[in-house]
Amino acid sequence: MDQHDKKIISLIGVIMFVVLVGTVFYHNFEDWRFLDAFYFSTTTLTTVGFGDLHPTTDASKIFTIFYVLFGVGIMLYSITLIGSHYMEEHHPAVEKAIFSRINRDLGTAKKFKDGIIGRQDNNGKMPKDEIVEGTEEAIRKH
Repeated sequence: MDQHDKKIISLIGVIMFVVLVGTVFYHNFEDWRFLDAFYFSTTTLTTVGFGDLHPTTDASKIFTIFYVLFGVGIMLYSITLIGSHYMEEHHPAVEKAIFSRINRDLGTAKKFKDGIIGRQDNNGKMPKDEIVEGTEEAIRKH
């Protein structure tokens, strides 16, 4: 297990802890069942917020303000880190899928010496909105 995997596992632990803190808080301060408190904590942190449950006490409202500010940040950071790790691990397969999709979508795509890929119309011209400059080269550099 590399350093990146350890970081992801620790972030999953942090997410579970944040959800647990919210669940226990709402159970105690709103007198909600644990399932309802867990449900509210999860929908709040994922920014779904159906609106069927909401804080009713001043203490819960204040807690929710900070819970959202910190919790959503943690969630976004975690999702970004997991996504970047996935892309690093699967980059060649993703790159291959992107290029096969480009070739399929453009159909009659032709590669020109300056790296422009486009579709020619009946007059041999490329419509400006269908030109993708240096797509392959740009993706490979990054």
